[in-house]
Amino acid sequence: MDFKKIRNPLFLFLAAFIWGLAFVAQSKGMDYIGPFTFNFYRNVLAVIALLPVILFTDRKKGRKTTIQSFFNKKLVTSGIICGLFLCSATMFQQYGLSLGTESGKAGFITSLYILFVPIICMFFGKKTPLVVWFSLPVALFGLYLLCVNNTISIRLSDAVVFVCAILFACQIIAIDRAGESVDSVKLAWFQFLVSAALCSIPTFVMERNSFSQVLQCVIPIAYTGIFSSGVAYTFQVIGQRNVNPTIASLIMSFESVFSVLAGWVILKDRLGVREILGCILVFVAIVVVQIIPNKKSQ
Repeated sequence: MDFKKIRNPLFLFLAAFIWGLAFVAQSKGMDYIGPFTFNFYRNVLAVIALLPVILFTDRKKGRKTTIQSFFNKKLVTSGIICGLFLCSATMFQQYGLSLGTESGKAGFITSLYILFVPIICMFFGKKTPLVVWFSLPVALFGLYLLCVNNTISIRLSDAVVFVCAILFACQIIAIDRAGESVDSVKLAWFQFLVSAALCSIPTFVMERNSFSQVLQCVIPIAYTGIFSSGVAYTFQVIGQRNVNPTIASLIMSFESVFSVLAGWVILKDRLGVREILGCILVFVAIVVVQIIPNKKSQ
């Protein structure tokens, strides 16, 4: 088997696995600090964690790490755009968790970005397969079963996480459009830097959590900062090279499966028959969107 052919999809699958477990860490972190504070520290930790990686990769490639290599025009532009979408998406996701959305449910709602990626790509001249339009109502009905209770009302927390799915779709497309013109690890580093900067003001002005509160959730912050942000998002940037963004989003959507399993094992989350059926419909829509077009192309 040619490892090069499976390397990028493998990176994306590993990213999905790490993100799926991160929903548990994010949920536990909300017991101690606010969402802006949590995301600020996780992004700062990711920025620090990636610096030695950048130095190592530059040295391995025989390049000298300079200020200019971090702040060339293309990298800065791409980093700011990706960072804006990443910060917005993670904040909506974190805020939804803080309002009460269970980690497993949040994982499935977030995975709806796979439906938005091909739709948004259409505005950049890429055709959207007809199957997407058939899969969308299936996914929306699954979302209805998953999020709407007996009083026919949608919880605010679920709606907030739904917005994050749209923003994550924009972030995936932004990384795809950056292409191979910028260094993958440096792009990941720059988007974390932008995200940390955006979270800093509300962290210290609005939430004002004490350092002792931050220390109480140091393990969730460490996991999301080093692994979910530093490692997984770098895997995403590397893995998306030469991979269709819609295919990439399918692979990464497996985070929803891992989030449900992690919530069940670690947090003892429970889903009723209605919610399980909703999860199945959403996941079927996600898979069908990709399998049918892929078979036709083959």
